[in-house]
Amino acid sequence: MKGLTVPTSKKRKFERKVEKSYPFVTFKSELFDDEFSFPKLESAPLRVIEAMNTGEVQHVSAWLISAGADKEAVEAYRDLSQEELMEFIEDWTAGQPVGLGKSAS
Repeated sequence: MKGLTVPTSKKRKFERKVEKSYPFVTFKSELFDDEFSFPKLESAPLRVIEAMNTGEVQHVSAWLISAGADKEAVEAYRDLSQEELMEFIEDWTAGQPVGLGKSAS
C-alpha cells in the first residue's frame, strides 16, 4: 500500500554501558532427575519479579533463556504446577553459585 510506513525502533534513552551478565546457580529439585543451572533469582530484573508476582511466567521464561539457561530446563520449569513451583523456587534460591551466564540486555 502506498503511504504505509514501517515503524522503526527508537533508541532507548537510558542504555547500559555494558550488557548485564547474571550470576548462575546450580541446584537439584526433588521433582526432576537432572540438575538445573539458572540465573540467580535475586539478580532478576524488576520486570521479571513483577511478572512472577502477577503470574506472567512467559516473561520469566524469556529472561531465563536470554540469560543463557538451557531451553529444555526452561521448558521443564514451565511445566510445573503452581504447587510445584513454590518448592522449585525454594530449591532455586538455595542453589550453589557457578559463575556468570551470557550477557543479556
